[in-house]
Amino acid sequence: MAHKNRIAELCLAAAFTIFLILSTCVIAFAAVPNLDRMCTATFTIENDGKPVSGGDLVMYRIAQWEFRDNSYGFVWVPELEDSGLELKDKYTELFARRVSMLVDSRSLLGVTQQIDANGTAKFTDLPCGLYVVYQTRPAPGYERLSAFCVSLPYAKDGMLAYDVTGSPKPRPEKTTDPTHPTSPTDPSTPTVPPGTNPPGTNPPGTNPPGTTRPGSTPPTSPTPGGSPPSVTTPHDTPSVTTPAYEEVTTAPSTTAPSDEPERLPQTGQLWWPVFVLSICGAALLGVGVALRILYRHGLEEAEK
Repeated sequence: MAHKNRIAELCLAAAFTIFLILSTCVIAFAAVPNLDRMCTATFTIENDGKPVSGGDLVMYRIAQWEFRDNSYGFVWVPELEDSGLELKDKYTELFARRVSMLVDSRSLLGVTQQIDANGTAKFTDLPCGLYVVYQTRPAPGYERLSAFCVSLPYAKDGMLAYDVTGSPKPRPEKTTDPTHPTSPTDPSTPTVPPGTNPPGTNPPGTNPPGTTRPGSTPPTSPTPGGSPPSVTTPHDTPSVTTPAYEEVTTAPSTTAPSDEPERLPQTGQLWWPVFVLSICGAALLGVGVALRILYRHGLEEAEK
């Protein structure tokens, strides 16, 4: 009997040892990207629930994965090592706009897809890395989409996703309303047709009664004594200085696509292993209690 109990103890201990080893392997490799696996990216362009077709989307890989300091991170591709930009700002619109302009100015060829009638552009067979997504030709009646960056793969629910979906938001083109002119006139000022003079004014080249032309001597009336009164004409005309206005520009909207990820795949502790380890700990406590009972039972059998 004691021999059978000993065999049962060894089997239970071996089973839980294997289970813990497998759990440790899953925890260690869950967040490590498989750099040999190809990724896909699908983007759907909609406005008020309706697909926006036409135009294109371009994806260019600006950084690649690299294992460094016991973790994975991004490093610039050789073509952009001298960009002067910080990869820590990779999920800001300003960073994406600058790097997309740099890619375009250097004529670097990315992957281009046309947006179909369903408002969808799908990219396949993409190597892992960090990509900038931008537009060179917008849909008719819309502005160019704001550039943004996306990592392949990216972390989703504690796991790495190699198939990305996103919904960039288009902005309609700004149009000028003819009923609202850009430079409205004062309603108190009457509108005068071309070639006519406003009411109450004289035709060009004439002076109103009681006035003189600029630079001429005003008429004088004789005074007793025969000498005209002296007229003092100011010599200095005060100058009018037009105030200088500083041009103020507003930054474009920084609204990022709502479905785009904003973090890298995690390489540290995840949440789900905490629950797994808690369950394993409780199971080990149960095994310890069971082994203790079996041990006592074996001693009682031996005493008999």
